[in-house]
Amino acid sequence: MQESLECWHLGLRRIPASLFCGGDLLLVDLPSLEGWGADIWIKGDLIMSRIPRQAALPRDVRVEGKRRVPVGY
Repeated sequence: MQESLECWHLGLRRIPASLFCGGDLLLVDLPSLEGWGADIWIKGDLIMSRIPRQAALPRDVRVEGKRRVPVGY
């Protein structure tokens, strides 16, 4: 993905492995999200809102911009 990616109100269960996002990644209201794949690179900002706790951000996600995630993630 060369540009920003927005995921709103989806039944997405997992952020795919080897995802490259050339801009911002916006994840909002994804109640079915369970986790993240490996080797994820976000060139812009990562913005998360209303994400289940079990889908907490893994330590190895590369974010070059700001991380705007709920407290505890």
